[in-house]
Amino acid sequence: MFDVLTSQNRFALIFRMSQLKTQAGREKRIEAFVEMLARYEAPYPQKRAPR
Repeated sequence: MFDVLTSQNRFALIFRMSQLKTQAGREKRIEAFVEMLARYEAPYPQKRAPR
């Protein structure tokens, strides 16, 4: 689903990852993002959806 995200959502995911200070925090957030993307959700609503 990452390739379907708008630039706003891609930036949001990358920015939120870059702000975490610990490796454990990054790993936890990555898991949450992967689960969110598997449900076809995004940080900000978007019209484009996977085919």
